[in-house]
Amino acid sequence: MAFEIKFTIDAKALGQKLSKLDGLLARREFLLQEIGSAQVEWIKENFARYGALGGKPWKPNAPSTVAAKGHGHVLFATGDLANSFRYTYVANRVTVRTDSPVAKFHEFGTKGPYDIPKNPPMPPGHWLSFIGSDGSRVFSKHVRHPGLPARPMLPSPEIALQVAKEAAERYVDAMIKAEDQIGAVSRAQSLKAVARSYQSRFK
Repeated sequence: MAFEIKFTIDAKALGQKLSKLDGLLARREFLLQEIGSAQVEWIKENFARYGALGGKPWKPNAPSTVAAKGHGHVLFATGDLANSFRYTYVANRVTVRTDSPVAKFHEFGTKGPYDIPKNPPMPPGHWLSFIGSDGSRVFSKHVRHPGLPARPMLPSPEIALQVAKEAAERYVDAMIKAEDQIGAVSRAQSLKAVARSYQSRFK
């Protein structure tokens, strides 16, 4: 879609962590799901920390925005934006994206000032409505917008790779533990079978 923002991780960059899966009873798509889920959770946590998780805390809301929302939570009105991120995977690649029409404006910011609407006037009977800096509702046919500050929601490439490595490490460790448990059960079953065989011989 035209409004899509996304980033992609190549699982091959995980190197040895990926090679540990060789020989295990593990399906690689489960690893990619683990990586994708970890990235989405990171983004949600970054929202909760107002961008601080990525090292670039978001600029606080303007007084007029606080007045309009009734709170000072940045980039949060309904929760739709924070919950709009999804992941997909194919081959060795994981892609995280959102189709929110406002995401790119907040991620990269907008350079102001600019006119809203771009080509005035508004159609007859239509008005722009917003909360002014004094907290009162304003109706206007035209607004000179100062622009939006950039508020990065996505992890940097370095952070995304680190999140992927940590997710891969957790997954591989879990698979190794599971295989060890399966092996222990199989060995115990084999010993019981041998014991039964010997017992039957001496009956």
